[in-house]
Amino acid sequence: MICDDVITLVAETPEAHGIFEPISETGTQVFCRVDSVARSEYWRARANGLEPRYVFTLSEAADYHGEKVALWNGQRFRILRTYVRGHAIELTVAEATVDAAPTIVTSTATVTTATSGEEENDGGQT
Repeated sequence: MICDDVITLVAETPEAHGIFEPISETGTQVFCRVDSVARSEYWRARANGLEPRYVFTLSEAADYHGEKVALWNGQRFRILRTYVRGHAIELTVAEATVDAAPTIVTSTATVTTATSGEEENDGGQT
């Protein structure tokens, strides 16, 4: 897989002791491939009130640590869904708004091998 773009995954951490304290953000840059969301996925999500925009595919699922926000081309995106495929992970994102609370859904891929017919769980985020 060719990962020819860079996104910044943003980890948010509450400061100090109170719930009204500001949130600090730490960014980690990772290489990825950027694709449009498939039409069928877009319309299914839209029926549930979501507007997915892009799919960022990271070649290594280990690069993702549950971040809820990604930055790309000067835009802020909230991560709607993750999908693990082998060692890679897909992050489906929507444009973030100031009021938007992140919604995270994680899943793993199950692969059926052609030779044995046995199913293997590729592991990943749940």
